[in-house]
Amino acid sequence: MKLLDLPREVLIILPNYLETLQDFHSLSLTCRTFHDVTSFPSSNLLFRLACSPYTGLQPYPHLLLATKARQLVDWAVQDDSRRDELLRAIKGGCDKVLKLGLKISPLTVEDLRRLHRARVDVLIPLSQEMDPICGPASRPKDAEEITVCENLILALTNFWLYCDMFHHRISASYSKSEVKPLSNETWLAWFRWCIPDTNCNKRDCKGQYEQLDLKQILPEMEAKLWPILTGSQTRQDPGKMWWVRCAFHTGLPALAVLKSKSADAISPEIQEVKDQIKLRINEGVDPAVVEEEDGENEDVWVTMVEDINCAWFHMDELQEEGADEDGEI
Repeated sequence: MKLLDLPREVLIILPNYLETLQDFHSLSLTCRTFHDVTSFPSSNLLFRLACSPYTGLQPYPHLLLATKARQLVDWAVQDDSRRDELLRAIKGGCDKVLKLGLKISPLTVEDLRRLHRARVDVLIPLSQEMDPICGPASRPKDAEEITVCENLILALTNFWLYCDMFHHRISASYSKSEVKPLSNETWLAWFRWCIPDTNCNKRDCKGQYEQLDLKQILPEMEAKLWPILTGSQTRQDPGKMWWVRCAFHTGLPALAVLKSKSADAISPEIQEVKDQIKLRINEGVDPAVVEEEDGENEDVWVTMVEDINCAWFHMDELQEEGADEDGEI
């Protein structure tokens, strides 16, 4: 008996015995019949294949979470109970946040296609380009060998995640919106539990330096983005400084521009940032400061590096708050 002679109900369950996404993709390309039976895989099957040690979707769970971060946070900001549920998940680490994200929005084939394109077209080539300047090999032989960034793919994914998880907070610095961003408690918890670093959590993260890695590479990445977006190395125009800083924090779109080194790669999202900032300046908003309700002026630029510095400053406070928390949801 030929394989295709088996009853359709048997053929339909064959994908459940595959081990990797590559196997699933290959099966779907075999013939019209297998293309049909693999056209609507369950979210559970896709998740199992994506998590397979043979698939290689690393870093896990960060990359999978990146496919759901915006949908998750857009869901969470709709009411206080959802905000609280997200905060509880964050205190359980990225695995718990991913679990909540997949509960809100199950994994789809299109999610995995977008993730594959992001890895192959942006994250991997950008990390390979940055690698020579991030490790000990780039230093003179007689210099003290200090690795600037332990895991570039993880660092880039952490940056992408931060920009998506807190995009309401970032966009509030350049646009008018009625959506209330996630609380300070939430983003501080994100740094403590989802970007482990001994500088922020000495008790639970000994020997881990994910935030330090980001502090090392992000300023140089933003500096490289400046001439691509503005066509100039001069940084004296506050309006352009505002735009580049906010455009950088669009996350994956900014990484795509850095990888391409061309303004042609500017996405509609980055163009929207420019348009919103131009509108705010035309309305009389100072591009360097913003007037708060209490009358105090604060920097309008939300940056990941500044947030890391803030998380480190509040380390003792975070340590006390987390002492009796188990992060369960």
